[in-house]
Formats: sequence, structure tokens, C-alpha cells
Amino acid sequence: MGVLNLTPDSFYDGGKYKNDKDVLLEVEKMLVEGATFIDIGGQSTRPGSSLVDENDELRRVLPKLEIIFGEFADINISIDTFYPRVAKETLEMGVGIINDISGDNVGKRLRPILLLLSSEIFSGYVKPALDASLALEIFHNFTLVHDDMMDNAPLRRGKETVYKKWGVNVAILSGDMMSILAYQLFEKYDLELSTRLLADFSKMGIEICEGQQMDMDFETLHEVPYTHYLEMIRKKTAIMPAMAMKMGAMIGKNQTGETEQMAYDFGLNIGMAFQLQDDYLDVFGHKIQTGKLVGGDILANKKTALYIRALDNLDDLSRGELKSLYASSSSKYSLKVEKVIDLYEKSNAKALVKDDIDKYTRNAYNILEQLDIEEDKKKIFYKLGRSLVSRQK
Repeated sequence: MGVLNLTPDSFYDGGKYKNDKDVLLEVEKMLVEGATFIDIGGQSTRPGSSLVDENDELRRVLPKLEIIFGEFADINISIDTFYPRVAKETLEMGVGIINDISGDNVGKRLRPILLLLSSEIFSGYVKPALDASLALEIFHNFTLVHDDMMDNAPLRRGKETVYKKWGVNVAILSGDMMSILAYQLFEKYDLELSTRLLADFSKMGIEICEGQQMDMDFETLHEVPYTHYLEMIRKKTAIMPAMAMKMGAMIGKNQTGETEQMAYDFGLNIGMAFQLQDDYLDVFGHKIQTGKLVGGDILANKKTALYIRALDNLDDLSRGELKSLYASSSSKYSLKVEKVIDLYEKSNAKALVKDDIDKYTRNAYNILEQLDIEEDKKKIFYKLGRSLVSRQK
């Protein structure tokens, strides 16, 4: 991967590539050195840096993309951003991967981005969907506040969790208030639409709670059927991008129930692929790309897709070894991770999980092909889906 920073206050080479000629020379240099794709950033992730307005980010990025694609037509490019508009316009230009860089400043924004894009593509408008997208993100963060208490997690995105910093009582009340605020935002829609949105939103909330309970139950089980694991991530994780897509279509109005369901199914399959990719990257991603400790799930003894797939395909002796490693609390962390990864490789779990990611991605694209929307709009969803499941961090 090559990196091209278009912001004057980045970690390094800030402001170096303002000149078009310098941009092309740097891109050519990275390609010659073996880069398979170029990661471009118009927003600084340096701690303490100021947030760049989306219009300024577009002015930084779009002209450079135009000259790069003009010189290197088949180049693979990823964009670092968290603005829906930047994601949409760069995808339309030919960018293949969108990386959410909001990180520990404002959190991941996958769900609101999907909702806003869905609304714009189905209706041509983003503004009517702003309140729903905010509700979805507030509700998501409410679940994180309570999840951190249940998991006894001291940190989230490198910062102290709410309960750790302010205490359990504050965390409970903060989470409760966030959930109420999320529901209040739907009052801004007309009665018919708000009634429909709230019905689906409430169903989503119930399933997320069920998924969280399943996840906690798995901690006490020696073995978890793979079908149960898939059901857990469907309820706990994939349902939110699914609902984001459906609510965007609902707010767009004039959509049939079938279209709304297809939008939901597209988001659900993308969400499943996204979570499985998370499991995969935790072990087989590179730390420099993920920004996380490789094998963190192994050290936490989490029963992920890789672990369950491995147990299903190992011989009895190796199964016993994997269970023993997961039950251990050895201080030799690197050795534990290395041994577990060897068993994942031996069991073919790595390939099986990649196959599952591909399966859900194909399902999403098959649904996309059936949607009655213009081809150029399908391409935006296609590229966004690819960016989510092809990410390396």
C-alpha cells in the first residue's frame, strides 16, 4: 500500500503534494515500488488537528483524483474520510475502497453513511434523512456504553470508557438518555412515516439486545455451533447497516415494500460480511494497517468465526489443543497467538471464513442487481460494499 497525504498537517509529508506533477511522480514511484493500491487522505488524523470541512476536503481530493485516474486508468485507490458526500463523489470517480478514519475522535460512521446514501439514491435528497441517521448513531453509541459495562472494558478506541471514567451510575443513565434521545428524533417526521420508522427501529433494538445476550452466553460455552454464531452477529451487528439501508429507502418514499426489503437484505449481507472481515483482520490483518494488536481476539479468548470454524474441522487431538490454548491465561502472549494461528491455518479456517465473506458479499451484489434503480446508482452501492469488505483496517 502506498500513502498520499493531501493535508498540510498530516503526520508526515504534510502539504508536500500540492503540485500536480509531484502527485503523479509520487504515485508512479509507489507503483514501481510494488504498491497494489494507493491510500489518499485529505483529512488529518494527527491528534489535536482541526476537522476539515467536507467542501475543503473535496477541493483537496477530487482534482488530484482526476489527474491520477487520467494518468493511471486502472489504478486501485482508497480514500480516508468519514463524510458521506466525500465517500459518494469519490466512489463515483472510480475509487474502490472507503476507509472510515474518524477513529477515536468521533467514532465509526458506517451506519449513518449507509442511511444517508440510501436516502439520496432512492430519493435524490439527503437532508430528510439527517435526523434518522443521527438517531441510529446515537442508539449505536448507547449500546456501546452499556456493552462496555457488561464486558468490564476499560478502554474504547484508546480512551477510557464512560463507566470507567465516570462510574457505573453515570454510564447507565447516560446510555438510557441516549436511547430516549434517539427515539425523540423520529418525532420530526410526519405521523405515518414516524410510525413506520419507529416500528422497525424498535424491532432492531430488541434484536440487538438478543444478540448481546447470545454473545455473553457464548463466553460460558466450550463450543458454539457456527449457525448460532452467525445468528448472533446478524442480530448484534449486521442488523444496523440493514436497518440503515431500509430506513433510507423509507424516508425516500414512493418505494414499494419489496424495494425496502431488498435494501434491508443488501445491508444485512454487507453487515455480515463486514463483521466476518473484522474477525479475519484481527488475526490475519497487519498491525500497521488495522492499528490494533494482531490476535487481540485470541488473547481475549473470544469465540470468533475463525475459532468456531477451526474447531469444526480439526481432529480430536488438535481440537483439544485449541481449547486448551483458549482456556489458558499464559503470559507468553505471542506464543499463544502463534500456536492458535497455526491451528487456524491447519484447519483451513482462514480460507473458510474468507469464503463466507465472499458468499455474503455475492449475496449483497445479487440483491443489488435486482433493485430497480439506475445503473450508476448501483455502482455506488457496489463500490461502497466492496470498500467495506475489502478494507484492511
